[in-house]
Amino acid sequence: YSMTSYLSRVNYCYDDRYLFTATIRSHGSSRFGKNRRWGTFPSVSVGWRISEEDFMKNVDQISDLKIRAGYGISGNNRIGDYASIGLLNAGYYPTGGTLQNTVDVNAESMANANLGWEKTRQYNLSFEFGLANDRVRVEGDFYDSQSLDLLLDVPVPTITGYLSQFQDI
Repeated sequence: YSMTSYLSRVNYCYDDRYLFTATIRSHGSSRFGKNRRWGTFPSVSVGWRISEEDFMKNVDQISDLKIRAGYGISGNNRIGDYASIGLLNAGYYPTGGTLQNTVDVNAESMANANLGWEKTRQYNLSFEFGLANDRVRVEGDFYDSQSLDLLLDVPVPTITGYLSQFQDI
């Protein structure tokens, strides 16, 4: 099993009030089919530290108030090392006396050159709220997460000679 990764990230903060982060990751994994070994996963987030605005300077009770929003895609490659290629299985069965065995080679798994990364897409909205010099803090995250191209071992028609095949569903 091997994996190669590239990562790029940009952070920007203006006047300790406006925050921006963008990330792009690219991964190549030997666990996937030759047509879809690479996956690219972007993310972006923005934030606003409201407590640093001029209209909040005279509100002494609130020590921190920030909202954030983000979007991102992550990848999953947690399958067996040889799930995308066709494997053979050796079986032995007796053909006579105790010392006579015959080797039988059976197809074990069906190849899938288009097997690729499982992806999870997520949107989120967050807030941070601090009172009395951050002695009391409240933080919350609201998100929506959706999985795409799930990696599943799916039954295939028996006419293929196989029982199942790993696919992106």
